[in-house]
Amino acid sequence: MSFIKFKKGKQRYLVSKAIEIAGSERKLEKISKIPKSSIYGYKNELYNLPLERAKILAKICKIDFNILLKKWVEKILPHNWKEKLGGKKRIELAIKEGKFEEMIRNIQRKSLLVQAKYRFKTLRGEMVRNDLEMNIANFLYLNNIDYIYEPYIKINNNRYFPDFLIPDWNLIIECTKAPSKLAILMKKINDYKSKGYRIKCIISDEVFNNYKTLKSKYKLKESELIDKPR
Repeated sequence: MSFIKFKKGKQRYLVSKAIEIAGSERKLEKISKIPKSSIYGYKNELYNLPLERAKILAKICKIDFNILLKKWVEKILPHNWKEKLGGKKRIELAIKEGKFEEMIRNIQRKSLLVQAKYRFKTLRGEMVRNDLEMNIANFLYLNNIDYIYEPYIKINNNRYFPDFLIPDWNLIIECTKAPSKLAILMKKINDYKSKGYRIKCIISDEVFNNYKTLKSKYKLKESELIDKPR
């Protein structure tokens, strides 16, 4: 259902004219099937007229609807115009309160949850992507190491969600089970370093040899850190 945003005073004129022709608001309610409370709101321009109701009132007033659209209407609003306006106001408020990046992070996080199919549950109760991340999260939890899973970090106009951030140590942990992500890891490491983060990449035993060229100070074999479940 679309809505009409009339030029100032035109909606009031249309509704008032229909009331005059019908004899009263109550009579117009019977003729048009528009609730009396809504008629009052439309007459006082408290809210916009739905397109179909505007057609009904134009017919009662014997006004050509096409002429009405050309001369009286500012614009046609989509059915979800209130949601769009509300969304714009939420963004403006988030920017004003310094929470815009947090809002973006939450939106992206929800999108990632759908796309990546977070299937593994940690001892702390959060869902992660794979068993390697789960093992790392459980290791940190059992050793009373406070961590943030997939925090939002913006560096040089790039947005990252590193696997783990340990705030007390300013340490980022990236986990990988993929055999060929060296170039991606190196890009992340360089960006993280530019912001003063310490970095450790924990690589599953199965693909550890694929990362021979990664400096040893950055990498750690999974079995060196944790006892893998048998």
